[in-house]
Amino acid sequence: MICIRTMSNFTWHDLEKRVAERARASADVSYTRQLLDGGVEYCAKKLGEEAIETALAAVAQDRPRLIAEAADLIYHLLVVLKARGIALAEVEAALAQRTSQTGLQEKRSHRRRAVPVPCLLARGMGAAPRRHPDDTYPRGSDAGALAQ
Repeated sequence: MICIRTMSNFTWHDLEKRVAERARASADVSYTRQLLDGGVEYCAKKLGEEAIETALAAVAQDRPRLIAEAADLIYHLLVVLKARGIALAEVEAALAQRTSQTGLQEKRSHRRRAVPVPCLLARGMGAAPRRHPDDTYPRGSDAGALAQ
């Protein structure tokens, strides 16, 4: 089997510019504008859906589907960044800072007790987070974190 790989000159920065252009368009003609009009929570929900679809495509070992889902995921990430007023250059700067250490060192430097993402999303959307009975978070003094 011959695998042909094509390279494109299209970059993440090109997509970021496209998202900005489409954000200025009417919601009648722009899906990007419709997403942004739904607010950050809606954009984040769509990003999460795309992340799950990307992970499922990876596990299914479906190369074309994974490529398509990864493209959707990147697009929705850039929409979320736009909704929060964060430029791709800021994310690149954060990545550049991390290159001074190994991935394991960087991971250890971020060790902190945080509210689990599903709880944050539920709380951000006005719902009480649902927890599995086996979930051991929060512990001790962190118990008040979910109440806020």
